[in-house]
Amino acid sequence: MAELEAIKHQRDAELAAQQQMRDAELAAQKQQREDEMKLRMAELKALRHQRDMEVELRKAEAVANQQRFAEEQAYRLKQETRRKAKEEQEQSLTARVKKFSDCLKHVLPRMPADPGDMISFWDTCDNMWKTYEVPTDVQAKLLLPLLTPRAKMLVSRLSTADLGDITKIREFLTAEF
Repeated sequence: MAELEAIKHQRDAELAAQQQMRDAELAAQKQQREDEMKLRMAELKALRHQRDMEVELRKAEAVANQQRFAEEQAYRLKQETRRKAKEEQEQSLTARVKKFSDCLKHVLPRMPADPGDMISFWDTCDNMWKTYEVPTDVQAKLLLPLLTPRAKMLVSRLSTADLGDITKIREFLTAEF
């Protein structure tokens, strides 16, 4: 019986040792799973943080792009306004008269004092206006400084509307001389 008891005691000790080993393995496995879980959670947290940072970066880029677009639109609008203002200024009668006056100041002849040279004067003026494509409303304005003092005095009798029409000035001066 002592033998039996020793075997039983040995068997109980073996079972207890096996149970301790299983418990140690289970504890080790549980610890490993917990460590893996912590690692995975840390990875997920890092990924979430990275994704959040990317979203913030995209938002910042979107805001910057919107601001850049708004600035470009404002710049284009400003340029367009300047261009339109310049075009309007260039299209004004004053600007056109100045432009053609500068081009023709050394080309157009002065009105001759001799009435016999009037036909040549008018022909030269007509040819220069055609050559430089001077609009008719500008022609009358360019003619006035070229007139003789007597012709200027006579032309001053014309109405403002007639002073803007080169054919009326020409007819009037031809009739007077």
